[in-house]
Amino acid sequence: MIRKIRGYIVITQVPAGNAPLDVRMGWVGLTLPSYGQIENDNKSHLLNSEQLAPTRRWAYAVPQKEAVEILEKNAPKAGAWFRENGFPREGGAFTFGEDEAYLVDLVSSDIN
Repeated sequence: MIRKIRGYIVITQVPAGNAPLDVRMGWVGLTLPSYGQIENDNKSHLLNSEQLAPTRRWAYAVPQKEAVEILEKNAPKAGAWFRENGFPREGGAFTFGEDEAYLVDLVSSDIN
């Protein structure tokens, strides 16, 4: 499936996840392409591999490849951490909660 960029988001808060805090802090302030908002559970949250009780939340999905490239340019050590830990994954997406980011530019709003 080919995913289409629907807009851009700005990361406003340190995202949850189990990457080290200094790595997660590297996302704050970055503008990232987004596939749009999705409803997901905490199992697909940014590197969240902890065993947590499933919770549903709205989040923005962003392509891992582009996100890691942008992170590397702005926070090289954080970008290196993701590469060392197997990212980006082919066709993979990171998610950022709607409390961690906001939409700054909507390119397309079609749902299909």
